[in-house]
Amino acid sequence: MKVTISVDNNKTIYVLPFVTEDMLKISYGQSPNENKDSVKYGQIKVMGAEPLASVSISSFFPNGRPSYAEADSKKVPMTYVRFFRDNRKKRKPMRVIITRKDKKEVFNRLMACESFEITKIDRAGNYYYDLEFEQYRLVK
Repeated sequence: MKVTISVDNNKTIYVLPFVTEDMLKISYGQSPNENKDSVKYGQIKVMGAEPLASVSISSFFPNGRPSYAEADSKKVPMTYVRFFRDNRKKRKPMRVIITRKDKKEVFNRLMACESFEITKIDRAGNYYYDLEFEQYRLVK
C-alpha cells in the first residue's frame, strides 16, 4: 500500500516509506441510525448523518533507504516527525491518499491528525510510530 499525506492543496507532499495491509486500518464509522416507533408502521429506521471516517497506521520510518521503502519517500525519520508535529501544531488538515500496488485508489479524504506517537526507536535508528487520522469536513 502506498500512503501519501499532503497539506496546503499538495504544496507539501510526503509518502510514508513502509505500510502494508496489516499495518493499516480504515474505518467508515458507525452511523447514528435510530429506530423510532410509528403509529402507522410500527418501528421504522431513521437514517443518521454520515459518520466521520478514520485511518490508523502502525509502522516505522526506516533510517536510510532500504530497498523495500517507497521510492519517493524521505530518507531521515526526523523529517516525518517534524512534518506531523509541525502541521498538528499549525492545525492544518492533511489529505490522506491510500493506493494499492496496482495504483488503484482505495481512500482519499481530507483528515485531521488526531494522534501521532513514536512508540520505539531501535538501535538502527528506525522510528516506530502510531498515527490516527479522522475525517475533516470543510464547513462553509
